Amino acid sequence: MEGTVTKHKALWFAFLLLLLATACTGSPDVAEERARRAAKSDGKVVIGIVWPFSKTDDMFWKGVQMAVDDVNDAGGAAGRKLQVIWIDDENSVARGKLIAQELANDPRVAAVIGHPESSVALAASAVYQFGGLLMLSPGATSVRLTQQHFDLVFRNTPSDTLVAREMADFAAKRGYRRILLVSAKDEYGLGLGNTFEQRANEVGITIVDRRSYRVGQSDFAAFLADWEALDADSIFLAGRPPEAAWFVAQVRQMGIDVPITGGTGLFSPEFLKIAGPAADGTIVASLFYADESKPDVERFNRVFAERYGSPPDVWAAQGYDAVRLLADAMNQAGAPAPQRVAQVLHQMKSWTGVTGEHTFEGDGGITKPIVLNVARRGDFQYFMRTVADEDALRVGMIADPAGITDSGLNQLAWEGMQAAEADFGVFIDFLNTRTDADFVANIHDFIDKRYDLIVTVGSAGAEAVKKAAQAYPHQPFAVIDVSSVTEPNVLNSQFAVDEASFMAGYLAAAATRTGKVGTYGGTKQPAVVKCLVGFESGVTYYNSLHLTDVEILGWSTAKKDGLFTENPDSLADGRAMAEQLYDQGADIIFPVAGDAGKGTAAVAQERGLLVIGVDTDWYYTVPKDKEVYLTSIIKNVNLVPSAAVQALVEGRFAGGRLDFGLADGGVGLAPFHDQDNRVAPLTRLELDGIRKGITNGVISTGWKEYLAAQESTPETSQQAAAQPVTLTLGSWRTDDVEAMGHILDAFHARYPHITVEFTPTDPPDYNEVLRGQLEDGTAPDLFYLRSFSTSRQLYEEGYLEPLDDLPGLKENFVPEARAPWATAGGLPYGVPFIAVSHGIYYDVDLFEELGLDLPATWEELLTTARRIQDAGYIPFANASGDPWTIAEIVFMNLAPNFIGGREGRLAYLSGQRCFNDEHTVAAFQAVADIAPFLPPDQATLTYAASQQLFLQGKAAMWMGGSWDIPSFESQAPDFQWSVFAVPAPAGWQEHVAFHLDAGVGLNAASEHKVEARLFLEWLTTYEAAERLGNELPGFFPIRKEVPTFENEHANTFLALTAGRGQDVRWAWEGLLDGSPDGYTLMQDGAVAVINGEMTPQEAADALQNGLAQWFEPAQACQ
Repeated sequence: MEGTVTKHKALWFAFLLLLLATACTGSPDVAEERARRAAKSDGKVVIGIVWPFSKTDDMFWKGVQMAVDDVNDAGGAAGRKLQVIWIDDENSVARGKLIAQELANDPRVAAVIGHPESSVALAASAVYQFGGLLMLSPGATSVRLTQQHFDLVFRNTPSDTLVAREMADFAAKRGYRRILLVSAKDEYGLGLGNTFEQRANEVGITIVDRRSYRVGQSDFAAFLADWEALDADSIFLAGRPPEAAWFVAQVRQMGIDVPITGGTGLFSPEFLKIAGPAADGTIVASLFYADESKPDVERFNRVFAERYGSPPDVWAAQGYDAVRLLADAMNQAGAPAPQRVAQVLHQMKSWTGVTGEHTFEGDGGITKPIVLNVARRGDFQYFMRTVADEDALRVGMIADPAGITDSGLNQLAWEGMQAAEADFGVFIDFLNTRTDADFVANIHDFIDKRYDLIVTVGSAGAEAVKKAAQAYPHQPFAVIDVSSVTEPNVLNSQFAVDEASFMAGYLAAAATRTGKVGTYGGTKQPAVVKCLVGFESGVTYYNSLHLTDVEILGWSTAKKDGLFTENPDSLADGRAMAEQLYDQGADIIFPVAGDAGKGTAAVAQERGLLVIGVDTDWYYTVPKDKEVYLTSIIKNVNLVPSAAVQALVEGRFAGGRLDFGLADGGVGLAPFHDQDNRVAPLTRLELDGIRKGITNGVISTGWKEYLAAQESTPETSQQAAAQPVTLTLGSWRTDDVEAMGHILDAFHARYPHITVEFTPTDPPDYNEVLRGQLEDGTAPDLFYLRSFSTSRQLYEEGYLEPLDDLPGLKENFVPEARAPWATAGGLPYGVPFIAVSHGIYYDVDLFEELGLDLPATWEELLTTARRIQDAGYIPFANASGDPWTIAEIVFMNLAPNFIGGREGRLAYLSGQRCFNDEHTVAAFQAVADIAPFLPPDQATLTYAASQQLFLQGKAAMWMGGSWDIPSFESQAPDFQWSVFAVPAPAGWQEHVAFHLDAGVGLNAASEHKVEARLFLEWLTTYEAAERLGNELPGFFPIRKEVPTFENEHANTFLALTAGRGQDVRWAWEGLLDGSPDGYTLMQDGAVAVINGEMTPQEAADALQNGLAQWFEPAQACQ
């Protein structure tokens, strides 16, 4: 299409010259002939379209052609079809005058649309006027064009005067006070510059200097050599590319970062292409808002895009409006006669096109809304209109001192205003603020102008809004990122930055290479602390899932304190904080401190380390050091103006608070950009799961718990508990009554006013009994918690008290020790109490009698079993009469060596492995390997009976756990036994099942929480750990600092962990949450393999298929 039109331009021009030459010699009176043709009711109305087609790549001709087709489809102009001829004036004055003369001499031509260059249009206008031909220019902006008193010369674009006045008013509104005016030495630059300077003086702006450049000038170094001395706060650029683009690029290269504004001449793809990234932030005038939600604009955009495959540009809209305006005037005139059409145009008061309402000035010129656009990332984005529709609701925004193009919250808020304008047709405006006094003045400015809604950004203006809301109770206000103004006509808003910060903390923990991440705040205010708490909780959650110990520097939720600059505007303070944290080993920093974060980013750039941005995507908003940004937490404050305006338009505006979080897109993480390769695929999947967990309430960010927490120390708590109190402690360990009595006596000695009664329940009934007690309000004050899923469900149902602020908990237990009794978000609700170890008991005397060495490999273990069997003994006493024993003390005892320990187990949980892979099959094969060495009647032997085979010397080995130590010692005190670790196949890493078995939680309904917390705090101490380990040998305290044990068997069992990998029982984490659960499937599979009812492969397949019914990672393998 475009190539055809271009070809036609040249052919039409050549043909036109020949035809017009003939017409000129053959017609004695062109005007008379034109009038005669205009009076006819048949034939076509010919319009000349004159444009610098060879000099531009705009869409003007497409808009013209679309309008011609629309007019003709609707019946034409004055009842006749339009026909256009395309002519290229090449932006040449001489060529423009020649074309004008030839068109004026052709009686068939009724009007001319074109000549966008002012100098060309001025030269051609006199020719058209005296030739009796109507001219309408969609692009010439020189004020002189319509000041010549020509009654046939019009334009449908505002003059430089209007544009300059609007841009000067805009500059004043933004708070610019000292402007450098730069203009081109041509008709456009001089006209726009002169009017801008005049209007700037009128509105109190000082023009510090005016400097002009010649057309073609490309070097502006000397031009700006005295920049510092000028002390300018902005630049107004009255020019066009390429020179204007070169100028902007060199300004930014020189480090000059003041705002730049300009007229319509800068609104072109050429400017963006030449200036490149330096153009970003430049605000320029234009005439068309493509995203406006008006039916005619929407229809124009849709049809244009369908027809040409891309959205229209401003020149397409100007061309479309020019044709439609001219056709409407011809219809009103009743004929295409130039004088009659001109008379109609002069009498028109207003006309509305896709570029807005045109108000006619009487001299052939028009005024219409100016659209401001801002250059961003290689494109122009709508910024605002400057004139309101008469019936539109008015919404004004007051930016905080950072300014409306701060690349931060103000800019985001303004984007929300723009969305509200597009969606609801309101008129939007803004005022910048420099001081607190400005806030008050700006509020009253909007009130005096009867704005329907006033929007403010940030806490700086909160007090001014509060007072104004009280003084003007019927004036609606919306405050962004403020929740403290409670007046009934104020709509507050709050963002769950703790949710995004939690994800950032998790990501940082996953991405760190030093095992340390850092953070700091600006001032210690709730919004900042909220981020710090969420960030630490995210790190903690990562540690709990991955059993790592990533350290966070700069903030402690437990201590409620950390690093703060107290001067968030200081880049130097940000540098100092970064130096401190990086020197301590952090390689990723999360600075919640305003501009201070830019100083941190600069240090990160120097050291090759990373930063996480705050509030906006720093990759775009603080691009100087964009390579160092791992991500940013984003606070989408743009949602507030849109929501407030919608409520206003729908008549339901009221005070209160809007809450935004991950669920509604109010907060989130920015893309990883240049650090994309730093984030592993598994981490991305985990982050998505965390987002879902937070939004559905399964994962806590720790913020609510932080707010609810109260300071509690042993000293203050003792003062509060002056009267004797008895606490009850529930458990499933009925065998431990005596030992626990001794342990609790030690606590009572320290706190004489508190007595703790141990009240255990039979193990098989414990879970059911405890739940019933919790439901009917009779549960103990404290009770044992099984690890992972079972206890977590109790917390989620509200039965357990959060323990995030319990002194000693985080200090004395590593993250992997706390994880089994913490939420998915890392919030602890139980104190880690006891762990048990797995291994193989053996008869020392029998091994010595048979000359057996301890097996070092799985193959050696099977050889040892054969020798024992050949000697007439039972190799292994274990039996399946109690199936759970096969699951826990056989299968899950040996499985770690075959699946690769903790790393392998987590690979199943993440979906990287299928549960019927070669590793799982190998674990079930190991069960099959030992099946021939079990008692002949193993299918009927109970747990206790099979133990007796070992204790009575009939069986040489017993696969079991450290919890059997007290029982074995009491039942057979003279029996000589010891333990060794389950050996791995030759060449494989050895692992030991070291299971985190029980924690202690606090009943949320307890009437003695202060005393109960004292007991839990005591459980975190070395004293309690030492008592526990020695009173209950084989039950190991999980505390960081392991005490010395008196029991040699316990020490031997604990020594099995040295040099070997350690992990919890396979089924406990994550595989008990659905049905059929992983424990039952593993138990059933192992028993079936032992009894010859399944092959190892079939048992693995049953495990995979069963879990795939509900466990999402397993479903990927189906």
